[in-house]
Amino acid sequence: MNPITLLRHRLDNAICSSSASIQEKNNLKAELNTAYLEEEVFWKQKSLIQWLRSGDKNTINSILDENGVLQ
Repeated sequence: MNPITLLRHRLDNAICSSSASIQEKNNLKAELNTAYLEEEVFWKQKSLIQWLRSGDKNTINSILDENGVLQ
């Protein structure tokens, strides 16, 4: 079970439980928010790495000079 699923499950249980304190629920909410932010950063970094590996598709590999010669 991934960390976000586990935290959501724990938070759901705490919300349904009459024995869970408000502080405990708030701590779980904060942990869940942190986990979501970490996941977002992970996917942004992974996307950037993939983009860097594939290169910029607008890169100019060669140009023609004024005489029509490929440079």
